Amino acid sequence: MVLVTSGCISPTWEPVAGTVREDTLNVEIELPSDWYRFRDGQDDLIFTKHGLGLQQISVSKKELEELNEHAKKTLTATMLPHEVAQWSKDGFLADTRIMNQRVLTMGLAQLAGHPGYRLLLSFKTTEGLTYRILQYGYLHDKTLTRLTYRAVSRIYFDEDLPIFEQVVASYHESHGT
Repeated sequence: MVLVTSGCISPTWEPVAGTVREDTLNVEIELPSDWYRFRDGQDDLIFTKHGLGLQQISVSKKELEELNEHAKKTLTATMLPHEVAQWSKDGFLADTRIMNQRVLTMGLAQLAGHPGYRLLLSFKTTEGLTYRILQYGYLHDKTLTRLTYRAVSRIYFDEDLPIFEQVVASYHESHGT
């Protein structure tokens, strides 16, 4: 009998501390030493302290073409930050995997010197657990960059919000070694 593998990557966890650089995304952030990086073969950076179901910080960069494949509204390279925020908000509100979605605040922000947006959202799972999401994002060179913090509202969101704000403040695009 011959066993053929499909080349799937098994998820892994690794401790992180200090500067985390991801050359495939061309980004660099700072994280405290008690956080872990989750690797699942995707390009996004995903970090957690207590577990992905309780809280996580993610950094993603997606090309507009990829984002528009399944979107109801097209995201274009000429959109202004408030229009990109609206596009993100609309996608969140249309997500049928979650319920009781609410937009708590929506505004403009700067991220790594780029004009962008800041969204504070909440939702409930089918099990009744409430989460809050804080997302910063900006559109540049036909790519949407998003830094997202998602956590259970009770305890974890407020507990690790200062860490996420530090990650956002430390975020910058790296340019190789």
